[in-house]
Amino acid sequence: MTGPVWYYAQGDTEKGPLTTAQIKALAAAGKIHGDDFVWKQGMESWVPAREASDLVLPEAAEAVEINT
Repeated sequence: MTGPVWYYAQGDTEKGPLTTAQIKALAAAGKIHGDDFVWKQGMESWVPAREASDLVLPEAAEAVEINT
């Protein structure tokens, strides 16, 4: 696996390793939510997915549309 290796956690379940393309696809499909935690190699700690600048979550896009 080349590039960053991602993991995500939903509740007590951790999933991965995933490529950047795989985790972005899951986020875009709504399978990863803003309150799920994500981590990739090089990050100090797990963060909520909504705070991961590499990911675009559908709920974030909806919020932008509502506020414009």
